[in-house]
Amino acid sequence: MSKQRKKKLCVIILLCFVIIMMVSAWGLTIQEKSNNKQNKGPDAGLEVSENKMSMTQKRTIKVSFELPKEVNVDDLMWTYGGKALSEWKKMDLTTGEDGDAFITVSEIEVKKNRAYASVTFDLPYDTENLADGPLFQTVPYVDMIGTFELAVADKNHVIAAAPIELLPYDSYCNYKMLKSKIEEITEQAGTDRYIETTTIGKSEAGRDIYFTVIAKDKKAVDNYENDILPSMMKEPGRLQQDIQNGSIDNYQIPIFINNIHPNESSGVSAIVELLRTIALEDKISYSDKNQKKIELDMDDVLDHVFFLLVYTDNPDGLDNMTRFNDNYFDLNRDNAAQIQPETQCVTEQIAKWCPITLLDLHGFDKGFLIEPCSPPHNPNVEYDLLMDNMLEQARNMGDAAITNTKYEQYYIPYEEFKKTVEDPSYKSDATQLNWDDASAAYTATFAMNLGTMGHTIEVPEMNEESVNALLYCIKAAINYTITDKDRLFLNQLEIYRRGVENLDKTSVDAYLVDDQNMVIGRERGDNQNFFPEYYVLPIDKELQKNPLEVYKMMEYFLRNGIEITQLTSDTTIADITYKAGTYVVDMHQAKRGLVNLVLYDGVDISNATYVTSAFVQDFPVLRGFNCYKVRENGIFDNKLAAVTTVSIPPVVKQGESEYIIIRNTNNDAIKAVNQLLLENKCVEMVETSEESYKAGDFLVKTEDLEPLLNQYYLETEMCVDNIPKGKRLASSKVVAWGDAAYVLNKLGFEVTQNTDEGDIFINALDVEEEVKKGKPYIAFGNMGMNNIETLIPDFQFVGPEWQNYEGVFLANVNQTHTITAPYNSKEYFYSTMASYITRVPKSAEILMTISEDANFFKEGWWPGHDDARGQILAFSYQEEKKKIVVFANDLVNEARSQSQYRLLATAIYDLQVLSVEDGK
Repeated sequence: MSKQRKKKLCVIILLCFVIIMMVSAWGLTIQEKSNNKQNKGPDAGLEVSENKMSMTQKRTIKVSFELPKEVNVDDLMWTYGGKALSEWKKMDLTTGEDGDAFITVSEIEVKKNRAYASVTFDLPYDTENLADGPLFQTVPYVDMIGTFELAVADKNHVIAAAPIELLPYDSYCNYKMLKSKIEEITEQAGTDRYIETTTIGKSEAGRDIYFTVIAKDKKAVDNYENDILPSMMKEPGRLQQDIQNGSIDNYQIPIFINNIHPNESSGVSAIVELLRTIALEDKISYSDKNQKKIELDMDDVLDHVFFLLVYTDNPDGLDNMTRFNDNYFDLNRDNAAQIQPETQCVTEQIAKWCPITLLDLHGFDKGFLIEPCSPPHNPNVEYDLLMDNMLEQARNMGDAAITNTKYEQYYIPYEEFKKTVEDPSYKSDATQLNWDDASAAYTATFAMNLGTMGHTIEVPEMNEESVNALLYCIKAAINYTITDKDRLFLNQLEIYRRGVENLDKTSVDAYLVDDQNMVIGRERGDNQNFFPEYYVLPIDKELQKNPLEVYKMMEYFLRNGIEITQLTSDTTIADITYKAGTYVVDMHQAKRGLVNLVLYDGVDISNATYVTSAFVQDFPVLRGFNCYKVRENGIFDNKLAAVTTVSIPPVVKQGESEYIIIRNTNNDAIKAVNQLLLENKCVEMVETSEESYKAGDFLVKTEDLEPLLNQYYLETEMCVDNIPKGKRLASSKVVAWGDAAYVLNKLGFEVTQNTDEGDIFINALDVEEEVKKGKPYIAFGNMGMNNIETLIPDFQFVGPEWQNYEGVFLANVNQTHTITAPYNSKEYFYSTMASYITRVPKSAEILMTISEDANFFKEGWWPGHDDARGQILAFSYQEEKKKIVVFANDLVNEARSQSQYRLLATAIYDLQVLSVEDGK
């Protein structure tokens, strides 16, 4: 062989070797990639027949995946969310006890290296109704909500995985999902609908409250807001004529859908699904009670109405899945009072838009409740123009819901009451025979004061079927409204016409009945009109004990669309001179029902068998300001100027002096004192009363107070010659819970729930030994008095065992004690306890007694209140080391009785002084 041939052969052999090595390397790489793909699993993928599971509907899904040859089926391990399926235990919602696993795998088989199996998600709580759980507690299923990986693995590697969402039911929506769902639906709708979602305010914890307007187009909304609505408020009679003669025929009116208890989550879900339906569907349909199919063209619907959606008033509760907001307040007891920021935002929208219908979506009533309500009723509502239509609409909603879902019954409290009274043998299936609308604290009943057909709807369950039931109710309400829109709107306009003309129609009386269906009617006394012509709220010291609360009252009215005015000149009526600047609310306005609700003297319904909730509003008593009625129409003609904004004026010092007195006349005084104490400034509580100050006022250095004068509205007196005697206050940490803790925090006190850390106890339990050793105690209401009953000899009181009654009553007030001297000698106070004190030790000092006057009881529901006449309301007790102050009435219930905050605050200050004297 020649050298040349040998050289060629060597090259060929070398090339062959290189090719063999490259092929081998390529093969190894392919094998490695194949192995890696099997190990990573999710890249290979777990194929699933469905990726959404429900806690209220048992489901079995089919899954499949490539099974590596070396893996034995019996060695497979299944996990969900990183936990073995055996760790996903069932739970008893009542006892909290664990049961068997609710996620299981079955029917595993292998075909051609592919494994197939069935995965079952059973009911984790062995119920299709999550409303079976605790009503007022955070529900355990919250922690299970989410999207988790369902994975299968051998002992070394994950073979395959897929995300599976687990929800209480399919359309469930929590706060984290809400915004994205709204945005997704809006994007899908494109320009076919006008959809505008805004944030109308923030919750106590700073979460957004979302509000959606959905209409045919923006023109429809603008026309209502800029043309129709102003006429509703100013010229409802003319608008009635224009509709009746056909001058106006192309107009749209709003339907308002709301949720306020987000743990009743079917309501939130239903509103989101309603948005989806209106935005994306061409038609909505349902069957009526006769199985006739009702089909509504969505374009036709939007030719008649537009929609206002508040997905929930309470985003804090939705995020935490509780009934309460971040202050632990039930917002559905705050719609009239509007203390919480959430209710202020939502009621402002209700008052702004004046919807024809408002549906407040709730749960859970096993009988399926739909309002209107049983008596007692609220006399400020025009029931003759609302009730019959509300009743017909409720029947339409209920019939649609039970015809198109599994539910077989619903009930209307108004109807059940009538049936029960008219036929003693009638046996009602209703779960709530006493479900009244005396209170405007609820969203729906609040809206009725504004001329709206307001319905609370309580579905029986928490699951997808309950969402469907609410949607069918809404569909039927839509159909009812568009079918008879002109007549319903003319009725609403008649409510506003009565307001503008301040008419009191006796046709309302027939609807105002007692629990025996006997007519009570509106209480007019010697007056022909239930409504006064004007309410007058002065701000000068001669006629007003608390100007700060008057300014806040005006802010309330403006927020709720109430027209207010001020006198431009002094005016004398019945020997009372109202100075220029005095606020006047003319009752000749469309929303006069809401004005009267919060300013009138209220009614005594103590003869009622049962009242569902606190109904007294009476802001002059609850918030502590003077308000005067004027019944002569036109007496202020040409003397009133419209008010569109209210600003609380700054404090103006009257002269110069080293010391200044802060009058204890409003809650800002307490806030200022607490801020001064926090800054370690000297504050003394005045011990005696003189012409320009009273015991219980506060003495401070002028230079210390000056930086706060623009922060608080304070009534002050300069001390030039006569510096009053006082006792120095010291900061204390107060032990309190619930409403008391909320109020005290707002007033600037340092509050704790740790009894070991506290200096003063408020209604605390199990602290008898500490009180005996000298820690002060303030007791109020039944609970507080029960707590300290054994600590005070010869102490006896009367109060209900469980029922919260309610009353406003006249009391005589001790004018020498620092706790009570800041109040007038005779004051109206409020209680939800129907409690009074019948015996105290001889050494006790009486602070307040219930008046002996024959008409001492002003309003409320307090059966047997005559027994309280002349009894003790509050006292102070000191013996040995014990220092206790006792109030029989509840001082801070739902934070509504702002006028009584100072009783609690000044009692704390008084006990601070005593503690300092003891050498604390």
